[in-house]
Amino acid sequence: MNRLYVSYFIIGIVTIFSFGVVLERMQIPVPTVTELRDAYQYGQTNDKPTPPQPFRFDGCTLFPDQILGTSFRQACLQHDIAYWYGGSAMERLTADQAFKQAIQAEGFVGRLFQQPIYWSVRLFGDTILLRPLNANWGFGYNETK
Repeated sequence: MNRLYVSYFIIGIVTIFSFGVVLERMQIPVPTVTELRDAYQYGQTNDKPTPPQPFRFDGCTLFPDQILGTSFRQACLQHDIAYWYGGSAMERLTADQAFKQAIQAEGFVGRLFQQPIYWSVRLFGDTILLRPLNANWGFGYNETK
């Protein structure tokens, strides 16, 4: 009987999470001038060609931008910029590690969440699951329909 409750609980969490993803993705804001400048500056600094798809930034994809007054938005911006450009597997690892360090630098709350956030992007950041959300590695090269 306990397994049944656990199953319902897991199904409920997945349903709530999925609904949240749909709501989050209904309206992706246009990046600010500063966010766009940061995106193009990254490409110039790292000698990367500009991807054909426009840069989009929705904050921390599938994760709150802020928890208990601690903002992760700037760390997520830098990570999304790296993901927009894409590149080699080593570049992705470097981007994910820099992201983890940026989250950790946000103090106590950042240190609490650095590992779950890091492993989430390592496990799912380059999968077909995130491609429809334009949140995968190299999303600046995703074909649009």
